[in-house]
Amino acid sequence: MRSNLLKYIFIAESNIKTKLAYYFCEKYKTDNNAYRNENNFNYIPELRRTIDKLVQKLKKTIKKQSNIQGSRINHYTTNYTTIPLWVLIPQLDFGTTAYFFKCSQKDIQSKIAKNMKFEFIKANSKFNNEYIFTGEALSDIIFFINSFRNICAHNERLYDHKFTTNNIDNFIVHEHYRLNFNYGLFDLILVLKFFISPLEYDALITLLANSLGFLHNNVEKNDFIKILNKMKFPRNWEEILEIEEKFQRMKEFYKNQ
Repeated sequence: MRSNLLKYIFIAESNIKTKLAYYFCEKYKTDNNAYRNENNFNYIPELRRTIDKLVQKLKKTIKKQSNIQGSRINHYTTNYTTIPLWVLIPQLDFGTTAYFFKCSQKDIQSKIAKNMKFEFIKANSKFNNEYIFTGEALSDIIFFINSFRNICAHNERLYDHKFTTNNIDNFIVHEHYRLNFNYGLFDLILVLKFFISPLEYDALITLLANSLGFLHNNVEKNDFIKILNKMKFPRNWEEILEIEEKFQRMKEFYKNQ
């Protein structure tokens, strides 16, 4: 399950990075070095130390990558005088990207949040178009995703992982199903729906059905329920994920093995 989730977290991460690079460059289109200047971020007192560290991290990443033959940054440092953010940002880890977004100007955050909500509603029209999704809320969600990304990437125990920064009151997908945000694995699965395409999400659900079908047939029923509870799955999880048929099919498949 870890590797399957990580695959789709990577897709969400890529989408977030693309939006961040686009809207940051849109604001500072005449300056490819804008991200090197602390004043181009939300340089308020409570973020200054974080922004200073962020800018230093960006510069260190450029220096390191510029010494790697064949890298995109090496190509740009060799042939150009500046490195655009859209060249740099794929080289950033997701944690650094999360802080980049958190420290960005409020108007950039707001544009990204609005655009992502627009694209999500366009692809998933049953959800509430009136839902207010702020840049600050998106920042909290990005850190939430990153906590699970780290668990998956380092092969740590996933099923009972819980995000400890309890600053997410609600989310557009949770609101639709009248669910509380419980900071667990089930919440991650719902959150990913917002960041990937319906086709990609359906593929994720198919892989999830496979994993759960295998688990169901290899542990006692009570243990299976306990694991679901640890993962913060609600009682009607099959209905919410529209996974009933796939899950049943996988249970039958593994039962006959």
